[in-house]
Amino acid sequence: MYIRLIIILVTTSLSAQNFGGNIGLIGHFPQGEFKQEGVTTGLGLDINGMYYPVKKLAFGLNLGGSVYDYSEKQVPLSLTLPDIIVNKKTSKNIGYGHIFFRIIPFSGNIQPYMEGLIGAKNLYTTTEIENNNCYDNDEDNDDCQIAESTTANDYAFSYGVGGGLEIKLTTMKDEEDNPSGTLSFFLNGKYLWGTEAEYLTRGSIVEDTDVHGHTTVTLMPSESRTDLFQLTLGLSIYF
Repeated sequence: MYIRLIIILVTTSLSAQNFGGNIGLIGHFPQGEFKQEGVTTGLGLDINGMYYPVKKLAFGLNLGGSVYDYSEKQVPLSLTLPDIIVNKKTSKNIGYGHIFFRIIPFSGNIQPYMEGLIGAKNLYTTTEIENNNCYDNDEDNDDCQIAESTTANDYAFSYGVGGGLEIKLTTMKDEEDNPSGTLSFFLNGKYLWGTEAEYLTRGSIVEDTDVHGHTTVTLMPSESRTDLFQLTLGLSIYF
């Protein structure tokens, strides 16, 4: 019953031509104490799906993430196999998800807009060990990966405001040559406040090797608010 209802709602909405979405590249610029703790600029991907009850108002879901620090080095597989070298990759990341509303006050080929968002950030660090000089030709499984673990993981409440500009590139047409949607270029900036969370920065993972070759790892996480300025540019589509 519920599945039928969802199908009916989606089909009705699509026929009314009131959906949109965009995908873009992002830059994450830490602000305030988040920056002071040593978090560097992150690069990543941002995706939005939107529903327009009217042309000047949209509600949507925003998902994305960035990598703000990455390192890779070659290490021995173990003390008993020091001549077998593997790749060790460490990635420090910010993932996020928000629900949002957007106000589009003007119509035309150039459309400025304003938006408000509320959701959560996920700050996490992963470490991966993979075979050295490995070629992976399996799309379903990673033949190169030996092991992977999450070194640190925490969440923060996130909320923000932003604005942007959409510039129409072209009108899309269906098989009967009727207008079916628009494709636009967009530029967006938003400030995302974040509550306190623990996270790792460059230098937060301390490795100490003794004379016998045994290595101990000590984590020295930072804790602060997680405010960000996010700049996004990409392509937007409206049906």
